[in-house]
Amino acid sequence: MKLVSVIIPCYKDSKTLPRAINSVVAQSYKPIEIIVINDCSPETKIIEKYLKKYPRIKYFFNKKNLGLAASRNKGIQLAKGEILAFLDADDEYHPDKIRIQLEYLKENTAVTCEVLNILPSGQSYYKAGPDRSIIKPREIIFSNKLNGAGLLCKKKLILSIGGFNPNLKSCEDFDLWLRLLSSGIKVKVISKPLYLYHFNPEGLSKNIRDISKWELRVIHQHVSGMDYNWQNNFDYILVIFIWLMKHLLRSEEAGNHELRKETLKNGILLNKFPILRSLFYIIGYLRICFLLILFKKYVLSNSLFKKLNEA
Repeated sequence: MKLVSVIIPCYKDSKTLPRAINSVVAQSYKPIEIIVINDCSPETKIIEKYLKKYPRIKYFFNKKNLGLAASRNKGIQLAKGEILAFLDADDEYHPDKIRIQLEYLKENTAVTCEVLNILPSGQSYYKAGPDRSIIKPREIIFSNKLNGAGLLCKKKLILSIGGFNPNLKSCEDFDLWLRLLSSGIKVKVISKPLYLYHFNPEGLSKNIRDISKWELRVIHQHVSGMDYNWQNNFDYILVIFIWLMKHLLRSEEAGNHELRKETLKNGILLNKFPILRSLFYIIGYLRICFLLILFKKYVLSNSLFKKLNEA
């Protein structure tokens, strides 16, 4: 049996780290190597006290806060396993996650899974559907639905593209998927919700404020690296159109906590009724049409990127 290294970056997650580690220890697949990367957490004493219970866990302390991408890269360097998996310290695994994903793992393939979203109230939901394969970057650049934290693949594949981009403070998973697909690696998506994501109201609010800027930077870096004239390419304009709509919705959510809670509730409802979901997106597109007219002359120039990157 091949060794699987599970990398768990940790910052202010001392309360949830035990749950994350226990979910890995309880995996039906063995053998597993657990690597915890402490990203200069202010809760270091609590973290290290807990880890004494697990002397076999590999532990590394960053002398300064490096961020999620760099911490994952450190874990990749320390990993002895031929196969890598990742887990955020405030989430957990389904007991059969690794075993099931390994059944889908083939040469030149990365595997991920659907997410079970768990709200603070304890209510949960996930996106139901069939297993699917993603082959080209274009399939996700308009709307990334891949679960980055649920990634499982061979170490050599991640090393072949240089690991995670440490310059990204957010959307590092999105960037990794695009580079994997661009290098010819296929992504297999398992429809089972094997990754348990726990909503963190504080973390969610921060992500809403930051994610749009980094998402756009990832899109720009990827599209501008292609051979065609990306500034006059219809696909590029469409990507920016969709990004602007999402940015508008995120800005509203970030400024209103009650609206954000309501959005999560609507997300559950929309997953149950496809017609309502379609209407929701149509309304979103209509709301941004006027904004697009105002920004049209900027979409086809670098000025938009310069202003956003300076923000």
